[in-house]
Amino acid sequence: MEPRGSESWLATAAGIAGKLMVVALFWWDAVFLLIPDFSGTAGFIAQRGLPFPQLLAGAASAMLLVLPAMVFFRKTEAIGFLGLSFFCLFTAVVFHRYWTLDGGDRVMEQIQFMKNFALAGALLMIFGHGLKRTA
Repeated sequence: MEPRGSESWLATAAGIAGKLMVVALFWWDAVFLLIPDFSGTAGFIAQRGLPFPQLLAGAASAMLLVLPAMVFFRKTEAIGFLGLSFFCLFTAVVFHRYWTLDGGDRVMEQIQFMKNFALAGALLMIFGHGLKRTA
């Protein structure tokens, strides 16, 4: 595999475009969902029985802003992808427990669970590929 410095312009452009498309999801959630409805976010966290819902809502908002930004810098890229992967996996397991529901609610939560689970896997794969590339 060629060193990163000799990537073609197309590979570089695709990498940047792909990162922008992935991080847009997280930034959108932070800017248009979690932060504007901070009390609702904390309430949702409290409903799941987690401690310190206000603190966790703030931490989630910060993570959704900071971790995606980290993927654009070589020194923090791996941490950003790994952090987003764990965030998605945690969100899937804790907030989209479809197995406790019935009917249409079960289907909707299963879709959200699988989306987060698949994103976690894809982000973990990108993390692993980055480690292999720099080895």
